[in-house]
Amino acid sequence: MHGFWIMDDTSVVVETIDSESTAENPADIALYQRVMDELWTVAVEGDDARAMVARLATETAASR
Repeated sequence: MHGFWIMDDTSVVVETIDSESTAENPADIALYQRVMDELWTVAVEGDDARAMVARLATETAASR
């Protein structure tokens, strides 16, 4: 698993456990933009996100 930051239309910074690289190839940038679009389709925000975190915290505490 790695993190990435779409800086603009010209670069994406990709960070792994032990390194960081910058993608500047338009095809690579488009790939990361598609991945981000897909992630947003399942993302939760605002009150829904707070409720999810609270539920997970409660479940985690109960399982200890």
